[in-house]
Amino acid sequence: GRPDLPFVYCDEVWSGIEYQVAGHLIYEGMVEEGLTIVKGLRARYDGERRNPWNEMECGSNYARSMASWTLLLALSGFTCDLTVGHIGFKPATPDLPFRCFWSTGTGWGFYEQTAERITLHCDYGKQTVRTLRVGRAQVHTVALNNAPIHAQFTHEGGDTLIALQTPLTLHAGDSLVATPES
Repeated sequence: GRPDLPFVYCDEVWSGIEYQVAGHLIYEGMVEEGLTIVKGLRARYDGERRNPWNEMECGSNYARSMASWTLLLALSGFTCDLTVGHIGFKPATPDLPFRCFWSTGTGWGFYEQTAERITLHCDYGKQTVRTLRVGRAQVHTVALNNAPIHAQFTHEGGDTLIALQTPLTLHAGDSLVATPES
């Protein structure tokens, strides 16, 4: 049943499109379905049959597979608006602890959420923060490197928006730590 003149890419699997669909499913709340697509995709590039660092698509090292970064954003719920100093996280899974990498144009580090604390840590560069949204947590205190700082806390839908009294700049090694209510 194959046409005499099939579409030129009809036999290719485009991993970049698979990552896009998986990310979209996660954003829509279908986390399990999105991760099922990723599991199948990664099984093809397991290091046994294919190079795990080169997802072949339209040739070697094709850029569309960079859509895999969508998974980091979708699973972490990362939002960022550097023009107003806002960073936010809302993990797509309720499992704790949750830890992920974050990156902006000025710095990078990790975000960690446990039952006891929520940490925004800067490993490199700097990051100015005026507001921080933490998902699935009701927060009542915040500190920079163990020194309490003044902030307003707005609780909405199980999340907390932390509005710092004055913007602060995290530098490499700094941690902004929020404490959830018990």
